[in-house]
Amino acid sequence: MRLKGHTKIELTNVKTGEKKTYEKDNFVTNLFRDAMQPAGAYGDLRKYFANNRKTAQEALLDMTRGIVLFDTALPADPDAYTLPAGVNMTGRGTDAAYNGKDNTLGSYNASESVIDNDGSNVGYRFVWDFSTQQANGIIKSICLTPTATANIGFGKSNAVEDNNKIKLWEKELENSAYVEGAVYPGYDSRSDQKDMIWMDFAKNRLLRVTSGFTSNSRAAGSFFVDKSIIISEYRIPINNRSIFDSYSATERRNMSPAKTYTVSMPAELMALCAETNVYRGFETRTDQKNGILSIILLPEAKCSISAGGTIYAWEINLNTMTSTVKKYTNNTGYTLGNNTAYESCDSHCIYELDDYIVTYIPKSTGTQKICCINKASGECKEIHLMDGSAVPFKTDGFCNNCIRTGNLMICARQNSLDSTKVTAYFIIDCVTGTLKNIECYNNYNSVGYGNSGYFYDYALCAGSRKYMMIQNARAFLYPFVFFTINNLDTPIEKTDEQAMKITYTLTKTE
Repeated sequence: MRLKGHTKIELTNVKTGEKKTYEKDNFVTNLFRDAMQPAGAYGDLRKYFANNRKTAQEALLDMTRGIVLFDTALPADPDAYTLPAGVNMTGRGTDAAYNGKDNTLGSYNASESVIDNDGSNVGYRFVWDFSTQQANGIIKSICLTPTATANIGFGKSNAVEDNNKIKLWEKELENSAYVEGAVYPGYDSRSDQKDMIWMDFAKNRLLRVTSGFTSNSRAAGSFFVDKSIIISEYRIPINNRSIFDSYSATERRNMSPAKTYTVSMPAELMALCAETNVYRGFETRTDQKNGILSIILLPEAKCSISAGGTIYAWEINLNTMTSTVKKYTNNTGYTLGNNTAYESCDSHCIYELDDYIVTYIPKSTGTQKICCINKASGECKEIHLMDGSAVPFKTDGFCNNCIRTGNLMICARQNSLDSTKVTAYFIIDCVTGTLKNIECYNNYNSVGYGNSGYFYDYALCAGSRKYMMIQNARAFLYPFVFFTINNLDTPIEKTDEQAMKITYTLTKTE
């Protein structure tokens, strides 16, 4: 059995009564196919639904009864079901009616929706209504998305947070009593983005740095002093409890790795760090798709990179354990870092994405900015709010940690930015050069912990596991995913003179 999707959009001019109708079939992505495949101790959507006692119908509604409208076409690829950079959300709808102040959010029309076959060969029909003040702008792509994700949104300009409180990582894929058995030795600093791992599901192994990443760059144990790091390899447990895998958290934290690798710093980078007793910093990123660990150095005094200076990235191929050095130019016009606080594993002023390097320009320079440098062209652009205004800083800082995927960063506001303009969590899109607001709940069991809302050290997987986010033993469904994608042949522009009705139908086919 397969599901076939169809979208009908009706725009009605409330002044003249003129109605325009647009219809188009869509394709169903491979999100369900991937997320329902067993992943051992890390769980899958089947376990999530079973643990939460959801029926098949409830599971489908959970994953599809949200809608999002974008101003740009999404990739026409069933495997490309995660949010890309470079698209802006025009509107959205959840499974509830809405009459609040958020002009991106429409209302679910329960009376016109069908949840099951009513004899008309319709399996599921979802209907949303948008007033003249909602979802105005260009519409080029329409997608079904998990209901919770539609509540969060995919980035908006307003800072309204009157929607239901949604936990960003609420869909834990496995919550059995033995889940702690998947914990591995490491720093176990859950707020630390430098405690990075590579989940190599193809070879059923996990690799993580177990020596070299410290908060004191001037002492033994730091790769700046030792001129090397140690990477340990562990077997991914295939079951929570089996004769092959320990399910005791204590035992697994103390277990010996299957292999260890000592990777020496390239000579070019060793020369930069020859002087001792210098405060230096670093930032790490794991390319989950290609198995590359990248370490950006802040090698100059007080953890800095001078204006016009070179940004050095030490890249380690985790398949071959070989090193290369990538070089980029600090084209921001300002010194980066220049604060001994960036020696700490929990403090950051630079982040690497697929095609960009994001930098924070500190207050000590006489300004405050977030900039992104294109790794290929060297072009530098400042990040702005979606209305074009400057990012409203309150304190000298940006964010301690973030979740990175492609050319997007998901960040916590904490106390750094103005809460009247920036929501508790937000997205930085390096392709559009904008900071986008999202709505989710800041509490202990949500994105971060404590009152400051720090991020855990999540790793976003790749390939057929790209729906999965992992932090030690806990795996969650990455929220920004699509169940269906419908790229319209011609863009539609909705104005404040038009009301809109969208009918999205899912029909079962053989």
